[in-house]
Amino acid sequence: MLRCEGREETASSSRPLGLGAENPHRVAGRRELRRQEAHDSRIRGAVLGDRVGGAYRPKGYDAATNGREATKTRPDALSLERRFIHYGRWYMADDITKEVDDKMQKTLRSLEDEFNTIRTGRASSALFEKIKVDYYGNPTPLNQLATISVPEARLVVIQPWDKSAINEIEKAIQKSELSLNPSNDGKVIRINIPPLTEERRKDYVKLAKNMADQARVAVRNVRRDAKDDLKKQQKNGDISEDEQKRLEDDIQSLTDRHISEINDLLEAKEKEILEV
Repeated sequence: MLRCEGREETASSSRPLGLGAENPHRVAGRRELRRQEAHDSRIRGAVLGDRVGGAYRPKGYDAATNGREATKTRPDALSLERRFIHYGRWYMADDITKEVDDKMQKTLRSLEDEFNTIRTGRASSALFEKIKVDYYGNPTPLNQLATISVPEARLVVIQPWDKSAINEIEKAIQKSELSLNPSNDGKVIRINIPPLTEERRKDYVKLAKNMADQARVAVRNVRRDAKDDLKKQQKNGDISEDEQKRLEDDIQSLTDRHISEINDLLEAKEKEILEV
C-alpha cells in the first residue's frame, strides 16, 4: 500500500482518505451487474431446470436413474442454448409488443404534426413550422429565425430575431402552399388569416384523408414486420407456437387501437376544417 498526500493506493482501488463512500457510478454499475446476473440465473433456471450443487438439473430429472429418464423428454442442448440466449441477453419476446407500440405511436405523432400544417379558418403558429427560409444560403426552419405569435383569432405576427431576414421570411411564406399574403413594416410580419372558401375546405379535407391513409399504411407495415420477425423466431426455436400466437394477437390489438386513434384524429381535423 502507498500513501501520498492524503490518498491510499492499492493494486485494485484508489480512494481519498476519510471518505467512506466509493465512486457512486462504480457502485451503481456493480448493482446493475448483480441485478442482471440474478435475472439471467432465474431465466436459465426456468429454461434449463433447477440448480442443484452448482449445476442446473434438467426438467423431469429423476434422481433414482441419475437423470437418464429425463433425456427422453429433455430438449436438446442447442435448443436450450438458443432459448437462454434469447431470453437472457436483455431481450425477451414480449419486448416486441413494446417496440411495435412505440413505432405506431411515432406514426400518430407524425400524423398530428402533419395535420397541424393544414390551414383552417383559425390562426395557428403550427401552420408555419415546416416553412424553410433561405437564410444566407441555408434552408432554415422559420421557427429558428423568429418568434411566431397569435394575438388574435385570425392574425399571426412573426418577429424575426435578425431584421435583415425579414424579406426572405416574407418570400418563403408567399411561396408556401398556405395561400397567404404577409405584410411587414420593417420590424414584424403580420398575416391575416382569411376565411376558407368552400372549395378550399374540400381540398384540405381531401388532403387530411390522404395523410390519414398513409398513417394507416405505416401502422399496418409495422404489424407486418413484427409478424415476420415472430415467424423467424418461431422457426429458429426461440419462441413456441403458443407464444407466437399470443404475441400476434397482442400486435393485432395494438394495430386496431392505433387505427381507431387515426380515425379519431381525422374526424376531429375534418370538423375543424369545415367549421365556418
